[in-house]
Amino acid sequence: MRDKVMTISNLVAPYDAFDVIDLMRQREMPLILDGYRESLDEGRAAAIEIVALILLARGRREGGSPNLADAPNSIIQELHHHTLEMLDVGTFALLAEGTESSHGPLAPLAADYRSSELNIRNKQYAHIHDRFNEALFGSPVCGSLILDALGFTYEEFIAVRESIRDIYVDGITSNLDALGEVAMNWNGGKDGYEQNAEEIETGRAAATSIFFFPGNRASTNPEAVSQKSGVGIDQVRAILRLFSVSFESADPVHSVQEFFDGKNVFSRAALICDGADNFLTLSSPIGNDCFRHVAEDALKPSPAWNKYDRLRTRVSEGLATDYLQSLLDCEASYTQLKYFRPKKGVETAALGAAAVGLTELADEAEADALFLIEDVAICVEVKGRSVSERAKLGMVKRLATDLEVTVGEAASQAHRLEELITTNGGIWISKDQWLALDHISEVRSIAICLDDMGPLAVALDQLVRSGILQTKKLPWIVSLHDLAVIAETLDRPSEFLLYLRRRSDSDISKHYIAVDELDMFMLFLAGGLYIEPDPELVYKLHPTAGKPTGAARARYRAQAIPTRVGTHTDELDAWIYYQEGASTTEQTKPRFRSNDDVLRIVDFLADGHKPGWLRFGADLLNLSSEAQENLSTGMLKTIRQTQIDHQRHSLAQGYAGAWGFPSLFICSQPIGSSQNDCLQWMSTYMVAKKHQLQSDRCLGLLMLERGDISAVRYDNSPVRQSAELDQLVVDMQLQPLDRIGRTIPPSARRAKKQLRGSRGKG
Repeated sequence: MRDKVMTISNLVAPYDAFDVIDLMRQREMPLILDGYRESLDEGRAAAIEIVALILLARGRREGGSPNLADAPNSIIQELHHHTLEMLDVGTFALLAEGTESSHGPLAPLAADYRSSELNIRNKQYAHIHDRFNEALFGSPVCGSLILDALGFTYEEFIAVRESIRDIYVDGITSNLDALGEVAMNWNGGKDGYEQNAEEIETGRAAATSIFFFPGNRASTNPEAVSQKSGVGIDQVRAILRLFSVSFESADPVHSVQEFFDGKNVFSRAALICDGADNFLTLSSPIGNDCFRHVAEDALKPSPAWNKYDRLRTRVSEGLATDYLQSLLDCEASYTQLKYFRPKKGVETAALGAAAVGLTELADEAEADALFLIEDVAICVEVKGRSVSERAKLGMVKRLATDLEVTVGEAASQAHRLEELITTNGGIWISKDQWLALDHISEVRSIAICLDDMGPLAVALDQLVRSGILQTKKLPWIVSLHDLAVIAETLDRPSEFLLYLRRRSDSDISKHYIAVDELDMFMLFLAGGLYIEPDPELVYKLHPTAGKPTGAARARYRAQAIPTRVGTHTDELDAWIYYQEGASTTEQTKPRFRSNDDVLRIVDFLADGHKPGWLRFGADLLNLSSEAQENLSTGMLKTIRQTQIDHQRHSLAQGYAGAWGFPSLFICSQPIGSSQNDCLQWMSTYMVAKKHQLQSDRCLGLLMLERGDISAVRYDNSPVRQSAELDQLVVDMQLQPLDRIGRTIPPSARRAKKQLRGSRGKG
C-alpha cells in the first residue's frame, strides 16, 4: 500500500490537483447514463477519492512546474490501474480479516459491510433519495429546524446542489459545442479551406478545458453558485463549507490507510476547496447518501432533537406504510396498533382469548402497521436509527450493539406480534377487546430500516448465528429506499408475497450471498432466488404428497452450495435512469417472468380481490416454468375436451412444499349447463379431493367452453380427520393416492452458480 501511494504521489506531483481530479472523474464516472451497464463498467468512484486524498495531503492545489506539453491526462490510465489494484487488495484484506477473526459469525459480516462501504457509492436512486429528504426536511413539514441547525433551508440546499451540477454540465457542453463547431467548419469546408487563427485558438482552448487541463472549467465559486441558484451568498458559503474539505499537509500513506480503515472524509464531503474559494466536485452531488446524517449530527445537541425524532418516526412509518399499501393493493388494517405482549417469563399461549388478569400477564406494545388480507397477515416495524461510525470502522462489538437496536429490535417486535397471532389466533388490542385472527393461515414479518444496510440486511443466516435475530422464523429486513424501488417495480401483490416468502426463507438466506437487496430482487424477477425444499421435510409435513425419490434427494444436496449474487440491476438501473430523465434511451420496466396463462389466472383473482387472490396467486407464481407449462397444457386440454363432447371435464394438481400444500382444481362448464350445478359439483369435488390430499388450501376455477373463467371457489379450512369426508372420497370414487402419482413440485428456475463477483457501484 505504501509503495502504491508513493508511486501515485510522484505521478501527480507536477500537476494541478483540480486538473488531475476532474480527469479521474471523467475516467471513472459516466458523463451520460445512456447505455451504461454497471456490470460491464470498471470505473470506481473510490479510485477518485484515493487520488484526491493523496493530492490533499500535499497541502496545496498547485503542482510543480509541469511541461505544458505533457498534460496530466497522460497519467490517468496509470492512476486508474494503481487505485483499482489498491481497492482490490484492500477488499481482499478485509474479507480475509473477517474469516480469521475470533469475534464469531458476525466478523465476516462486519468485513462484508466494511468492504461495501469501501467500494459502493450512490446507494440510492436520486428521485427516491430526494422524495424522502423532501418529506422529512422540506420547510412545510420541518419548519425552521434545518435553518436553525445548519444556517440554510433544505430548499436552498437543493437549489445550490443543482446549480453546482448545472454549472459543471454547462461548462462541458459549451466547450464541446465550440469544439464541435470548429470541427464541422473544417470538415465541411470547401477544398482549400483554411481555418483562421481565431478558430484554431477556439478549438484548442475548448479541447484543453475538457481533456487536458480541466480544473478551472470544472470548478466553481460561491458567487457563481449564488447567481445561478438565487440563494444568498452567505447561505451558499455555508453549504459549500459544510460539504467540502480543504488541502492540508499530511502523510499521504496515513491518509490512505485511514480511508481503507473506514475513516473516509468523502463520505460526507463531495467538494474540495483550494483555499481561494474555488470548489471542485469529486464525483457525486453534495449531500448524496448523507444529507440526513449531516442534518441529524447538527440537530442532536440541540433542544430541537426530540421534535425532529418524532417527525422522523412519523414520516418514515408513513412512507413505509404507503409503499406497502401500494404493493399489496389495500390499506393497512391497523397503523400504530396498540396490543398486549406477554411480560418476561410469561408464555405466549397465556394471552389467548380466554386470558384473565391481562394486565398482570402482559404489557402494552405498539406495532407500526398490520396488514390483514384474507388469510394472510403481515406485521411491520420501522426503525430510524443508523449504524454508527465506530461500527463502520469494523468494531464488531459496536456493530453487534447497533444491529441489536435496529435490525434486532425491529425483527423482534414484528416477530412478537406474529407469534401471538400464530399461537393464539388473535391479540388483545385493549384490556377489554380481543381481535380474533383465527382465520389467518400465513403470517409474515417485515423490518424496515431508514439506512441502506447493505449486506447487513441481506445476510439473515449470519444474523441468526450471531444472535442478532433470535427467532426461528426469519423476517424480511429491507431499507426504506429498496422497499420504494420494489413498490415501483412489481406489478402484482402476489408477486410481492412470493418475494417476501423467498427472502424470509431460511435455506435461501444460507445459500445466497449478496451485498445489495436489489440484486437479490432482480435475480428473483429473472426466475432465480430459489432453493428446492428438503424433500424429507416436505414428506414429513405432507405425507400424502408421496415419498421423496432418490433424484429429489440428489437435487436437494446438489443445490446446497453458496451462491454469491453479483450485479443484476443493469435492467433496473436503465429503466429508472430513463424515468428520472438521466438517460434518453427508452427502457421497459423489469417484470416478473411467468407463463401467460398463469398470469391470466392470477390477474383474474386479483381483479376485485376474489377469494384466494393473494395467497394462492403467490402459490401459482411460485411454480416452475415446467409446472406452469403443465398447468397451461392441462387447462387447454380440459377446455378442448369439453368443446368436443360438451361434457364436464376436470383437472387437479397439487404443489406440496415448505410453505404448505396448495392444490388447484379446474372444472369445465359445458354450453347449456347450469353454472350452479357445475359449481356445486366442483365444490363437492374440491372438498373431497382436498381431504384426500390433506391439502391445507385449494382453489377451484370453473371455466366456460370458450376458455373464460366463470367462477372461483377458495377453501382454506383446516385439515382434519373426518369419517364423513373419508366416505365422500369413497362415494366419489376418487383414485387412491398410490395411483394418482406424485404432485408437481413447486420448484423454480435457479442458476447453480452466480459467480460474477460482488456488486460494487460506482
